[in-house]
Amino acid sequence: MLSFLHKNLLMVATALAVMGALVLPDIGVIVQKWGIVSPAIFIIFLCQGATIDVSRFRDIGHHARLLFWGFVVTFVIAPFLGWCAMYALGWQGDFRVGFLLMCSMGPTLVSGTIVATRAGGETESATLLTIVLNLVAVLMIPITLGFTLGSGSTLDQGALLVKLLLLVLLPAILGQALRFLWPKMITRRQLLLKDLPVYLLALNIFVSLAEQNGNLYEMELKRLAAVVLPAFFVHYILLYIGFNGATRILRATPTRATSLAFVCSQKTLPVVIAVWATAFATTHPLAILPPIIFHLTQLMGDGVLAGWWKKRFEQS
Repeated sequence: MLSFLHKNLLMVATALAVMGALVLPDIGVIVQKWGIVSPAIFIIFLCQGATIDVSRFRDIGHHARLLFWGFVVTFVIAPFLGWCAMYALGWQGDFRVGFLLMCSMGPTLVSGTIVATRAGGETESATLLTIVLNLVAVLMIPITLGFTLGSGSTLDQGALLVKLLLLVLLPAILGQALRFLWPKMITRRQLLLKDLPVYLLALNIFVSLAEQNGNLYEMELKRLAAVVLPAFFVHYILLYIGFNGATRILRATPTRATSLAFVCSQKTLPVVIAVWATAFATTHPLAILPPIIFHLTQLMGDGVLAGWWKKRFEQS
């Protein structure tokens, strides 16, 4: 049982955070007043930076075409699909903003590489795609949000860029510095550095949703469930385009194409929370809901798909 829980730690922690926000909202509101969100996100990316093996960048030239296609899938096709889904459904307000926020993100640092490897993908290319695209995301997120949200948005792209530099890029660099200065200490604490971001992410989900507890109970369940369909649409169209584009256009090996498909179709939640808390928490308080539902959808769907995908390769 413990092995299963740890293997699915991210999904379990996210589900518990959502339930906690519904059952114990007062605690979440108190913790929120402590200003925990930004420090928690800083620590998440500090840990992520400390676990990055920069030696993988030596082979970046061999992955140039794969990285380019990953960029297109992540920062061009994904926001476009999100915009198309919102246009087709006619969503406005908080849910539209939240969905487009998720579609504009880079790959998830916590689960993308793990799921890609479980599906039979190449760990090296999955890790490199995750690292490089998240670095690029710091610059691309304000741009893609500017296009998808349109001229009517009050988004301050400059302020958002500064926030991303401080909460995402800076701690990642500091984490890498810690790895360089104290490699043995970092190696001994690899498990902690991998698990701590999951707990902090769950904490952020808990406090973010706790503030919206009243609105959650007033909201119809079918409205929340309605996010699942467009989330599946965007996520799995991205996975299909990512894999087939890599194999048919780039002539990449199936293992590398698998890495790209799973990594670039998943979207990161910690950065969404940072962006939402910075730019949209006041004007669009419920915009945090679609990313959380999207996040759970991709975790559960890919958890099932990865096993089938790997068996498919082994049989072929």
